[in-house]
Amino acid sequence: MTLLEHVANVGEYTVRLHVANQPRLRTVRIALNPEQYEIAIEAHRSDSPPRASRIIQKQGNYNWLIDPTRVRMLADYSNDDELIVDDEDIALPDDQDPLF
Repeated sequence: MTLLEHVANVGEYTVRLHVANQPRLRTVRIALNPEQYEIAIEAHRSDSPPRASRIIQKQGNYNWLIDPTRVRMLADYSNDDELIVDDEDIALPDDQDPLF
């Protein structure tokens, strides 16, 4: 994660992530709810990779993951690990790859 941002007066929670397994994407911004943002903060603190699912949309100059689902932290891994096997990836639809 390269950015964790909370704008208190408007209730926005945003993170910016480097995408590891999609060569056409370098970074994606994600708008999170408060509970998902806490997961992102804990992942950042523990240097564990976060995971989120949803379709990426281009808005202006940025790629956004809107209304993410399955936001979680992979506590058994480090951001330095190159190969991460997540059992939940198997349940993704055929047209959707995990992002992180």
